[in-house]
Amino acid sequence: MRALAVILVVASWCSTAAAQSARPNGGYIGRDIPVLEIDDCRPTTSANPQAEAGEHFERGKLLYEQGDYPGAVKELVAAYCRSPHWLPLMSIGQAYERELEYEKAIAYFERFVLTVPDDAKALSACDPDPQEQKKLITARIKVLENLPAKVRVNTEPGDAHIVIANDARKEAESTSGKEIEVTGGRYTMTIEREGYHTVTREIVAEVGKPYTFFEKLEPKRGRLRVHV
Repeated sequence: MRALAVILVVASWCSTAAAQSARPNGGYIGRDIPVLEIDDCRPTTSANPQAEAGEHFERGKLLYEQGDYPGAVKELVAAYCRSPHWLPLMSIGQAYERELEYEKAIAYFERFVLTVPDDAKALSACDPDPQEQKKLITARIKVLENLPAKVRVNTEPGDAHIVIANDARKEAESTSGKEIEVTGGRYTMTIEREGYHTVTREIVAEVGKPYTFFEKLEPKRGRLRVHV
């Protein structure tokens, strides 16, 4: 029955998967590993989970082609939960990539690469070679991981000195108002300007995402004593 479910799922996605895998396509410190929906599958009470898996997969394929990527993810996850197989993992990753949710896309692509057996072969004539898919997705992971997050810090007054760093290194240094590119991860951002109190804050920069911060700097104050 398990083998039947695998064939059912692969056959239903065969032509779409082949087209997607033909598309042209660095770890980092402080990276947060996203929680994946497939790790929270609920036990099914279905009398025929294999048939349900095929139905969810077909709906997921249709929603993906229509551009409803959140809907596609929901259906593909349901298909995987009914009948676990490595191919939906790649498809879920592609849907998240289309949604520009690169962290989730990377996580599902990594799970796909880890899940495909080294001896896995195509189960039908129109299905692409799983080993070639692994190579393509591995290369895609590297491309996505290297997409920089873009940080812009506006301050009042302007012309403040910005440093973004983590425990290992200084990632970037610039001035307020300018766009700063950093690798995805957790950082401490320090904002300094002469005559004003230094501001530090922890930030999480996700791969490929833009961020804008605003800080109103507080002037340093002293005491003046006047003797008459």
